Parts: sequence; structure tokens; C-alpha cells
Amino acid sequence: LTKKDSGTQIGLMNIIVCVVTALGPLIGGVIATSSSSLKNSILVALFFIIVAVIPLLKHMDKELIEPLSYKIKLRSLINKDLLSNIGLGISESVIGIIWPLFIFLILNSYETLGVIVSASLILVIALDYVSGRYTDRGKTKQMLKIGSFGSSLIHLLHIAVSSTPAVAVINLTSEATNTAVRIPWMSEFYKHACKEDRRAYIASMEFAVCLGRALLWVAVISASFALKDKQLFYVAFSSAAL
Repeated sequence: LTKKDSGTQIGLMNIIVCVVTALGPLIGGVIATSSSSLKNSILVALFFIIVAVIPLLKHMDKELIEPLSYKIKLRSLINKDLLSNIGLGISESVIGIIWPLFIFLILNSYETLGVIVSASLILVIALDYVSGRYTDRGKTKQMLKIGSFGSSLIHLLHIAVSSTPAVAVINLTSEATNTAVRIPWMSEFYKHACKEDRRAYIASMEFAVCLGRALLWVAVISASFALKDKQLFYVAFSSAAL
């Protein structure tokens, strides 16, 4: 990544991920239906996995000579970045696991869920590029503030969703706010990593994300002893809004 257009580069990377994510089920379906047996399908899938790894073997990164030390200073971990990544872990778990389960219980239809997710994916592809361009123009902090506030508000609005139109509107809005946060967030993440001990910084932030995920499930499981099933979703949404 280059400092000048890091936002655009990250946006393009996310677009590629979205396109491949959309094509994945289609390609998998073609492989599964065209293969004569499950064994052949697995072999074809393994072939594609191996091919996907090849570009990683031709990376241009400099070889790291110094050994990685796991003795990271505690004071370097307790900062705003750490707390932010704990919140990110909570939000990602809600968006990726709890929210899809919640809307499926409302829709009770794989087809409708697929249409809404596909429409959201198209929106994300468009917004990834726009968000990347705004990040490169120095609007990072402004986008993070607006996107974070919007994301928190959407998490709270999840609680009020009870119909298919509401699900569609909230899901599209949620994807828009998440995209507005994701690109500048990733841009700042890599900038901070370059200023610190890169491996120690990334390792500690990933630890924070995992900690956030764990804290969410601890809260949900603890609440399950006193609350009904639907109310557990409200606990998760409220936690993500914080």
C-alpha cells in the first residue's frame, strides 16, 4: 500500500473480495453438479485452493531478519486502538453471525435472504470505491466519525425490525455505514502498523478483535439464563451499538 492512495487500493481489494464472494457459490454449484462424484468435486476444490495460494509465494515484502518477540509491553497495548478493535470484534460478530440469523428468523426464506444479501453486495461494491476515494482526500477522521455514529444507530434499529421491507432497508443502510467505516479504518490501521513494531501491533490488535468476539458471546450466553431467545438478539445489538 502507498500512503498517497491507500484508501483507493483498499477499496479495490474489498471490491475483488465482494466479487469473488458473489461468484463463489455459483462456481461451487457448477463444480458440484458437473462432477461425477463427491470425491472429484473435492479434488477440483483443492486444486483451486492450491492455485489461489501461488500468488502469496511471490510476495515482494522484505524478509524479516529479527526474531518475533512475544514480550509486548503492556502499556503499548492499552490505548485507543486496542479498545477500538475490541469494539470491532463485537460489531463483526453481530453483523456476520447474529444479524443474518435474526433476519432469517423473520424472513424464513432462503430465496428472500439471498436477494437482500445480493442487493447489499452490489451496494458495497459501489461504496467501496467511493469510500476509498474520500479516504485519499483526507476525509478519514470525518468518515470514521459519521460511519461509527451511523453504525451504532443502525445496530439499535435492528431491534425494531419485524418485516421484510424493514429488513431490506436496514440491511442496505447497515452495509452503507459499515463500508463508510471499513475503508478509512483499514487505511489508518496499516498506517499505525507501519509506525509501530508491525508484527507486534497487528498481533495485539487481532488479539483485541478476538477478545471483543469472546466478550460478546460471554454476554449473550450469560443473558440466556435470564432472558428469552428473542431478547438475546437485543442484548447483542445493544452491545454492538456501544
